[in-house]
Amino acid sequence: MSDIDTLLRDVARTPEWAELTAMISERGAPQSLAAILPEELMRPFRDEYARMALCDSGTGTDGCASCASWGGEGHPDLVMARGDWSAPGVSDCLVLQAEMHLKPVTARGRLGVIPSAEGLSPPAANSLLKLAEEPPAGSRLLFLAVEDNLIPTIRSRVWMVRFAQAFEAAASPPPRTSLEWAEWLEGTRKKSLDELASEAESWAKFLSERGEWNAAADLANVMYLSKKRHMPVSMVQDALTVILREGVRSEQIFSDLREA
Repeated sequence: MSDIDTLLRDVARTPEWAELTAMISERGAPQSLAAILPEELMRPFRDEYARMALCDSGTGTDGCASCASWGGEGHPDLVMARGDWSAPGVSDCLVLQAEMHLKPVTARGRLGVIPSAEGLSPPAANSLLKLAEEPPAGSRLLFLAVEDNLIPTIRSRVWMVRFAQAFEAAASPPPRTSLEWAEWLEGTRKKSLDELASEAESWAKFLSERGEWNAAADLANVMYLSKKRHMPVSMVQDALTVILREGVRSEQIFSDLREA
C-alpha cells in the first residue's frame, strides 16, 4: 500500500469523513466546503470528494452519467482555479467564475476547486465571495488548504472540515527513570539545537495534554531563550534535565539571560 493510500485510509477513519460522506449521500455536498489537510493529500482528496459531489446519488459509484465520465483527464465538470496547485490570483478566480456558470457537461452541476486556499490574497478571496455564498444551481466549490488560516470573509461562507489533526505526530513523554535520562543525555550530545527543540516541543505537548502547564511553559521558555542566545546543546540539555527531574523553574535557570 502506498503512503498516499495509507493517508487516505486514515482520513476515511475520521469522524469528519463519516459526517461528510453521510451528508453528501443524504442531502448532497455542501455548496462551499473548505478542507484542511496535508498537501500530499490535496489531489486524491479532491478526486474522492468530486466523485461523490458530482454523482447523482452522492456515492460516486452508482454508474450514473457523471460517474461514467471519469477518465484519464479527470472529469469534464471538475474545474480547477489553477492547474499547478498554487494559490490562484484574481485573474484565475475570474476565469473560474466564468467556467462555473457554464452548463454542466454530464453532472447536475460543476465543482470548482481552489487549491492552496490559505495563500489567497485579499483581492483574490474577495472576488470569490459571491460565488462561495451562492454558486450556480447544482454547483459546488471546494477550497483546499494546508493551514487553517483562511481569510475570514471566506471562512464565514464555507463549511469547514479539518483532517490535518489526524496526521499530527503523537506527543512523546520525557524520560522518567535515571536510566532513561542517561540514555537521553548520551543520545542527544550530537544533535543540533533544532533537533533538540523538536523533541522538547513534543514533551511540552505531552505535558500540556496532562495539565502540567508550568513544566510545559518552562520547556517552551528554555527553547526560546536557547535559540535567542545561541546556547550550546550541552547547556540546553542541563536546563531541560533540572526542569523535569528537579522541578526547577526556567526563571531560576535563566534569570540572568532574560530581557529587562
